[in-house]
Amino acid sequence: MDIQRLFDRGFAECAKDVQLEVPLRIYCFGCLLASEKKWSEALSIYRALEAGNWQLHFVYYAIGACLDRLNRLEEAIEYYDKSYSVSIRNACLINKYRNLKLIYGPTPPDHISTKLREIETHVRSAKREHLVEQDNDSSHGYANYYDNEDYIDSYLKEFESYFEKGDSILDVGCNVGSKLYGFYRKGCRNNGGIEINANAVQAMKKTYPDLYSDSTIYVGDADEEMKKIQPLSYDVVHLHYASAGIFHSETIAKFFQVARKAVFFCDGVERNPAILHGGLFFHDFEGIAESTDFQCADKLVRKKDNRWNRQGTRWIYIKK
Repeated sequence: MDIQRLFDRGFAECAKDVQLEVPLRIYCFGCLLASEKKWSEALSIYRALEAGNWQLHFVYYAIGACLDRLNRLEEAIEYYDKSYSVSIRNACLINKYRNLKLIYGPTPPDHISTKLREIETHVRSAKREHLVEQDNDSSHGYANYYDNEDYIDSYLKEFESYFEKGDSILDVGCNVGSKLYGFYRKGCRNNGGIEINANAVQAMKKTYPDLYSDSTIYVGDADEEMKKIQPLSYDVVHLHYASAGIFHSETIAKFFQVARKAVFFCDGVERNPAILHGGLFFHDFEGIAESTDFQCADKLVRKKDNRWNRQGTRWIYIKK
C-alpha cells in the first residue's frame, strides 16, 4: 500500500472514503486530529492502530510525535526507536536528539553526551553526503538554480522595502548564486554566501564573476560556517528553502545576531508533526525570533500541500 500517494488527496477525503481500508481511514482521521493539535485524541487513534499491528513504522512515529507534544519525551524516544528504519532513520534520530537535549539540558551526563555526538555525526554526515554529491543533472543539481532575471526580480520584489542599495546580503544556502546575484543587481555590495557544494560555487564563479569577486563565499556546512561570521557582519541574512540542511536551531538563531537590519526566510513549515517527513526537518523560525530584538514585519503563507499538510511560507523580520 502506497500511503504517501493516498495522502496526495488530503486527510479529510481519505478519512471518509469508504473504498479505502478501515485502518487507513482511521489513520487519516488521527492525522486530522493531530493537525488540530488534539494530541491526546490523536494518540488514542494511533494506539488503536498499534494494537492492530497496522503499518507500525508510520504508527510508531505518529505516537512518538503525539507524546512529544504532551511533553512525555522519554516515552516518545522509545517510539522513535521502534520506528527506526532506513527510510526514516534521520527523522527519528533528529527527534530523538532534540528530546534528549530537552530532557538533560546543557550539561548531560557523559553517556548521553556520547549518544548526542553519535546522532549529530550520523545525521550531518548523511546531509553532507547528499548535498555535496549533487551533480549538475540531478533533481537538486545546481544548474536548476540558474533562474532567469525576471523570475528573480519577481521573487525579490517582496523584500525591496526592507533593503536598499549599498546594503550587504548574506545568503545561506546560496547554491550557484542566482538569488544573491539578484540582490547584487539591485545594488547590494560586499555580500556573502554559504554553500556546501563546492561545484556549485565554481559554477557561481563562472556564471556570475562580478558577484563572486564582490562576495565572501563560505564553502562548507552552514552549522560550521556560521560560527566563523561575526555578529553584525551583514545588513540582511537571507535563506531560501535551505533550512533542512541545517542541523542546529542555534545556527538559525545566529542569523539574528549577524544581521544589522533584517532577516528574510522563505521555507517550509511542518504543520503536522505526526506525519513522517522523509528525513527533512524544520526549524521554528517564529519561536527562535521571539528571543531576539527582531520583529516580524510581514508573513505570507504561499500554498498548502495536502499530502503533508505543510505550508510554504515567507517571513520578513526587521530590527525593532
